[in-house]
Amino acid sequence: KNIDDKFKLYLGTIAYNIMSEETNKWSNIYIYSQRDISLFYRMYKIIRIYVLQNRLIFFLGDGFMDSLSDVSFLNSLFERFYPIGSCENGGVTRLGYRPEENKMHNMLKDISKGLGFKVETDSAGNSFVGIGDAKYEKYHLIGSHLDSVPSGGRYDGVCGVLSGLLVLNWIKKYNLKIPVKVVAFRCEESSAFGRATIGSSLSTGSIKDSELAKLKNVNGESLLDVFEKY
Repeated sequence: KNIDDKFKLYLGTIAYNIMSEETNKWSNIYIYSQRDISLFYRMYKIIRIYVLQNRLIFFLGDGFMDSLSDVSFLNSLFERFYPIGSCENGGVTRLGYRPEENKMHNMLKDISKGLGFKVETDSAGNSFVGIGDAKYEKYHLIGSHLDSVPSGGRYDGVCGVLSGLLVLNWIKKYNLKIPVKVVAFRCEESSAFGRATIGSSLSTGSIKDSELAKLKNVNGESLLDVFEKY
């Protein structure tokens, strides 16, 4: 709302350049000029675009961004997830409640514990990450999913979870008193059992226990079978 037309023009120009082949030649670009610095500080401070090894990370505002150190932090975490379920075409296959998704959640747990965070798992297999033994009556929940459709994208879902870990890292580093937890829901993107968003639906009660036996994959295995197995 009420975004300056000039700022819209900058965003449009950025989007156009991102779509072009020239993007791959960029390394570290600051979109601002001395003349327009006041505009950018008015609109979420400075827009920063980093393109590292053809991986684009778009940040709005400085906040607690430690610039390249945060980019490096995220990139190192992405690298640990890349091999899981990798396909020859460059995509990934990590179907819900299958070995690849299990490995993704185990990797999240290893990474989180390595950062000094506490990991909890609910009865649906959803992973929750928090700081120590902090108990919150209410808290902000940041996250997404770690599964994919067949030959899906490497970033979808993982970005949402890792952005949450970055926020937790800031909170811990700067000793902030902000109630935040990170979540990775199970079987959110893949419709392996005839529907998507299973992990979040089980967490919120949108799927009833009586429905578990009716939701089946192509092998005839039901969600109830999966939960009894694991």
